[in-house]
This record gives sequence, structure tokens and C-alpha cells, in this order.
Amino acid sequence: MIIAAATVLSMIIVDRSREIRLSSVLDGLTRLLNKAHFEERFALELERALRHGRPVALAILDLDRFK
Repeated sequence: MIIAAATVLSMIIVDRSREIRLSSVLDGLTRLLNKAHFEERFALELERALRHGRPVALAILDLDRFK
């Protein structure tokens, strides 16, 4: 019984941790990935490209009056 309760509790903790992480990288209004997430991923991809000697490309889309 104690093992089952500990298992359920750990599953709840993991689920809440995922929710917190996701809310930290999503815009509250649009639910799109935010600048912090972009900067984190771009740094990782740049490191990977440099490590493998590969080029990096970046495309930016500017949406006027996007809310």
C-alpha cells in the first residue's frame, strides 16, 4: 500500500513539474512558445551545429498586429 501511494505521489509530482516547465515557456495569451524558449533552443541548436561543423539557418516571421 505504501509503495502504491508513493508511486501515485511521484507521478503527480512529475506531472506538476511538466506543467510548471511548460507554463514557463508558453505565452499566457496565445499559448505559443515564448522568447525564453526560443533563446534556449537556439543556443542548443547553435552548439550542435558548431559541434558537427554544420551550417545554421534561421527564419523569422513578423506578423503585424498579432495579438
